[in-house]
Amino acid sequence: MDAAEAQLAFSPELTRRVREVSRRLGTSPATLLHLAWSRVLAAVSGRDDVVFGTVLFGRMNAGTEAHRVLGPFINTLPLRVRTDELGVLEAVSALRGQLAALISHERTPLSTAQQVSGVPGPTPLFTSILNYRPNSGLNRENTAVLDGAELLYFRERTNYPLSVVVDDDGETLGLAVDAVAQVDSHAVATLLCTTTDRLTAALVSALDSGADIPLNTIDVLGVEERLRVVSGWNDTAVEVASATLPELFAGQVGRAPEAVALVADGVEVSYRELDSRANRLARLLVSRGVGPESLVGVCLERGADLVVALLAVLKAGGAYVPLDPEYPAERLAVMVRDAVPAVVLASRASAASLPEGRVVLVDAAETVAELAGLSGDAVPVDGLLPEHPAYVIFTS
Repeated sequence: MDAAEAQLAFSPELTRRVREVSRRLGTSPATLLHLAWSRVLAAVSGRDDVVFGTVLFGRMNAGTEAHRVLGPFINTLPLRVRTDELGVLEAVSALRGQLAALISHERTPLSTAQQVSGVPGPTPLFTSILNYRPNSGLNRENTAVLDGAELLYFRERTNYPLSVVVDDDGETLGLAVDAVAQVDSHAVATLLCTTTDRLTAALVSALDSGADIPLNTIDVLGVEERLRVVSGWNDTAVEVASATLPELFAGQVGRAPEAVALVADGVEVSYRELDSRANRLARLLVSRGVGPESLVGVCLERGADLVVALLAVLKAGGAYVPLDPEYPAERLAVMVRDAVPAVVLASRASAASLPEGRVVLVDAAETVAELAGLSGDAVPVDGLLPEHPAYVIFTS
């Protein structure tokens, strides 16, 4: 996996506060950092029950002479934290107990943990790890090695999409975040640094006042990040183009017709091809009476045909109604009865779950033949406005 690393050092003030709060709580900075990481994961995943891997030294229960044995003993095991149930003081105490209890299993293979977890393979127990390295003395700028040898390059890698290393040399605290290309490793490091700052402040407040503070209220965004989300990305004063979605898509087709627009099941589809396929299906929908204000049910499996169908509905002037093929037939029947779509696009497989009605099977031989005889040029739709609905979704 392509990955990018970002490094970020805690400020001296934050480092001092982490150590001071740890001493007051009778715990280690490692516990606080594990708790801060659990809060970050909860915030970015939208869940209050998170699992991540923690790296164990592997020598704590290996015997008195373990330090004389060559080779790595390290192991990674899952740690589960429910961030909505406890206050910060209770959470520190609970997590300290979890980490202590995990020591007795430090040499248990991860495969064993997978077996007893009830999570079926190959689903991983976790996709992120935290490695707290106390007294590591690691200086990433220091290239000193054995006499006569020169270190040219080194890179620490794991097979996890997201890896966080906390280096604690006894004086400073530093973060190194390794993340796959889709994840902004520097943003992750910033979130953890900010959360640690907010967590330690909450712990000090709770210790001084005696009133615990819910862990799930700890903010993970700094001032600049919050302004970017609230005021930058959600600036309602930004001028929006007065154009329909089909017009905006047509503009992209004109700019980069041969660029890859869609990748599904290992097959790449260009903007030109996607436009042509959607235009043909849109013409078929128009011939079935679809236009502005019409609703079209779409009950298709994930893949290229689903994207073509959604775009075709918009090009015909209609609004699509997603119908998940994995829903129970009774649920789909209720949705179709309530929405009263003019047409329902389905596959031969997904149609089995749908009630009888105006269903068009996009993969049926007669439909494929009809589409082949239609023009792939743009579909003119009279009266279509940007204000017309694009979709109607049934939520839980």
